[in-house]
Amino acid sequence: MGLDVGPDSISSFTAVIERSNTVIWNGPVGVFEFENFSKGSRAVLDSICMATEKGATSIIGKLFHLVNVILLLLNNIVVVV
Repeated sequence: MGLDVGPDSISSFTAVIERSNTVIWNGPVGVFEFENFSKGSRAVLDSICMATEKGATSIIGKLFHLVNVILLLLNNIVVVV
């Protein structure tokens, strides 16, 4: 059972987020309610906040599947699920 992502995944996710113009975050990457398993979700959130401060558009929350497909067709979009 995976309860959180590891350092390699955190690095991969944050690298992609940092160079994205739009970020759609569909939910946490771990069981963030428990401190021991919140590191990945916190790192992704911090990275999204930094990207937003630099001008990226960020959408956080559940979206309908059709909206996700349409948005993925645009350039420079990453979806972290």
